[in-house]
Amino acid sequence: MAVVKLNQPIKVLARFTAGHLKPCKFAYKGRTYEIETINGSYLSSNGRFSVYSFAVQTKQSEDIFELAFYFENLNWVLKKIVSEDFT
Repeated sequence: MAVVKLNQPIKVLARFTAGHLKPCKFAYKGRTYEIETINGSYLSSNGRFSVYSFAVQTKQSEDIFELAFYFENLNWVLKKIVSEDFT
């Protein structure tokens, strides 16, 4: 198993419903990934601002992706990928 830390900005399609944030799709390396399962999420602090992180699985891959939304600048970041076979 490989854990690859990336911390790369990405584009994410997300829903804000009843005060909750839910990522639906994201683009990485020219490919679009549709989120099938949110395995977990947590809220942390980055100084004065919050960061909302999600561990997700997609229809296109068996990998687990950790996405983070930074409230300070409203940007998404792909923090890391956990993969059985990282190439």
